[in-house]
Amino acid sequence: MNALSVLIVVGVLGLNLWASVLLLRSRHYSAAQKAAQLAIIWALPLIGAIVVWFVMREPSGGSVNADPGETHLRQRGVTWGDYSDHPGGDDVGH
Repeated sequence: MNALSVLIVVGVLGLNLWASVLLLRSRHYSAAQKAAQLAIIWALPLIGAIVVWFVMREPSGGSVNADPGETHLRQRGVTWGDYSDHPGGDDVGH
């Protein structure tokens, strides 16, 4: 193997390890989901790691460990203090 081949193999292994660690540290997946995603990472080197990383990414730019309930509300445009649909008006809690 030449130096370029070694560099590519080390890079792919590093990416797979990085994606595996991110997945294992995540609190949003069950053990079965983590096992399935780990299988994808290691069965499809490079492609599997990239696919799992994209699945784990937060679509709104938040962190992977964000509170899922808060993320759900934020994606719907609701913010803390947005009580416009409350019968008392916008000044609820103020």
